[in-house]
Amino acid sequence: MGTGGTKTGEVMYAHMTNEGEMNAVRGKLRGKWVMLDTAQSADPHFAGDACRFDESQLAGMVSSETEFNCRTPANAQIARADSIKRAAANGAGRGGRGGGRGGPGGA
Repeated sequence: MGTGGTKTGEVMYAHMTNEGEMNAVRGKLRGKWVMLDTAQSADPHFAGDACRFDESQLAGMVSSETEFNCRTPANAQIARADSIKRAAANGAGRGGRGGGRGGPGGA
């Protein structure tokens, strides 16, 4: 993904509200950065896109060595990370489609 580095090029403003205006710029846009005057709709966000963590939540991130997100409660993320860390320390696997219970001697 990504652009593979810095991209440069000519910028072109294109006012296109109907097919006739589109035909007027047809073939002239290749390799150009096109700016449109049409506003793009965006769904409103009812919850913040960012959040703040308190001291205990930050400590949980450090102890679990996990990056948290704002969508899942921090305590649940800490508990999950701790559970995964304990399972790994005990040599247990996560099971899965292959059957068996994982871990040493699991069949």
